[in-house]
Amino acid sequence: MSARFRMLAMLAPLVLPLYAGVAHAAPVWTAAANTCVVDNSDIGDYDQDAFGIHHSRHSEGTIIARCNVSNPLDSGADPGWGTLEVVYRDPDGRDDRSQVRVRLIRVNNGGNSTNVAEFDSDEFPDTTDPATESVTFSHAFDFDHGAYYVELRLDRASTRSENNPTVFLVRLK
Repeated sequence: MSARFRMLAMLAPLVLPLYAGVAHAAPVWTAAANTCVVDNSDIGDYDQDAFGIHHSRHSEGTIIARCNVSNPLDSGADPGWGTLEVVYRDPDGRDDRSQVRVRLIRVNNGGNSTNVAEFDSDEFPDTTDPATESVTFSHAFDFDHGAYYVELRLDRASTRSENNPTVFLVRLK
């Protein structure tokens, strides 16, 4: 047995498990909220910082933004996502002065839309610091017969600075 073959035989048990783990890792889709497209009717009402989106200083009401979801698998196969994760801030938690809602929506080739998953910050405690929460769902993704997007909806009842909800990141895992 050659020295090269012996070396490969010794390294194979160490290297092959690493490649096997990579092959089975589920892809993650991530979007910074400020990369999403704000609805034309809300252009004057929102502001953004390094990667978050929120109401401008003197605006209240609802802001809607949409993020296109692309399939990270080149094969077009189902990425196997089952978790919608949101990094956000909702200063009043379960109160109704501010709220963050995030929906994963599927649009089929006929133009009909279906909600796949929905996150509502009013279901979680208040957070003045960014928080990460998630909801789980079950869905067979089909990018060949439709498209997907994430809708961000920020509601603010007053212009008081402590009532300003923010979305920072959205992930599908």
